[in-house]
Amino acid sequence: MGKLLPQKVWTLQKDALRQIGKCAVEHSVLACLENMISIKEFLCRQPEELIGMTEGIEGIGMTFDFGHANTIGMVNDFLPYVHRANHIHIHDNHGMSDEHLPLGAGSINWDKVGKTITANYSGVVVIEGRSAEEAKTSLAVFRRCFV
Repeated sequence: MGKLLPQKVWTLQKDALRQIGKCAVEHSVLACLENMISIKEFLCRQPEELIGMTEGIEGIGMTFDFGHANTIGMVNDFLPYVHRANHIHIHDNHGMSDEHLPLGAGSINWDKVGKTITANYSGVVVIEGRSAEEAKTSLAVFRRCFV
């Protein structure tokens, strides 16, 4: 039904976020909505949509996931908005699915992403991975690119 009533889905989602935001404020935390992977029916795949969904809602922030952004070819589209992120997740993939590969094992240009994030963002960056060994690989790329 959501495909037939996209404005209704948008409104329901915003209403739900207002309720979540109110609870977040009551508990002195920030609840963040994350950009989604390449599934056509999902909301918040593009940066403008994520911003539009969250802006003006107290207690709600944004998590930018650059692995997710790569599944829809939008890594570069998120970079100009990095300063507006409240939280960032990084992992790699080849742009087709959410593989959660170590940094450098997929197709994301971590030199460009790292420099942009470092210059425009001062919050937490979470390296997502599948094992301690992959975490070591990602950490080495992180230390080289996020300077």
